[in-house]
Amino acid sequence: KRGGTESNYFSFARKKTTDKIIINDEVLKVTGTSWIDHEFSSNQLSEEQAGWDWFSLKLDNQVEIMLYQMRLKDGGIDPFSSGTLVLPSSEAEHLRLSEFSIEPQSQWTSRKTGITYPAEWQVTLPEYQTRLRVVPDIAGQELSNLRSISGSYWEGSVTVRGTYRGRPVEGKGYVELVGY
Repeated sequence: KRGGTESNYFSFARKKTTDKIIINDEVLKVTGTSWIDHEFSSNQLSEEQAGWDWFSLKLDNQVEIMLYQMRLKDGGIDPFSSGTLVLPSSEAEHLRLSEFSIEPQSQWTSRKTGITYPAEWQVTLPEYQTRLRVVPDIAGQELSNLRSISGSYWEGSVTVRGTYRGRPVEGKGYVELVGY
């Protein structure tokens, strides 16, 4: 909660998923897991905030990580930014901003809107000996000129590689970048 804005959030990170996909009249059964989340908020941003970076990462060791950082107009990160680490036991641990970092490593500029977004990140959770490289599966995952937010943002699939508690991990995830 900051300056009259409030955001509440929930996730179901390991929902068993079964369905079918039809391609050229061929029915293919699919199974897997899905990440379902929802945010309830009073306002999108306070006057001091420029936007947010949100990460949902599913690692192959059954650990899930959700992080968000609210970016401030002065270039800083809002101290109310936080995250959640979900262990294989399903126990969830709250992460304060001081317990993680998200560092952009490169950028991508949209030909359609001219907006430049971060395009690769180093995510670090020092207390958990975790260092992850997060890379978009496709650079151009921008949603442009949307009436629902009066603008454009980048939202898409990512691949994760790195270490968790010093051991190699891989994973998949989803990133949302708003306010660039």
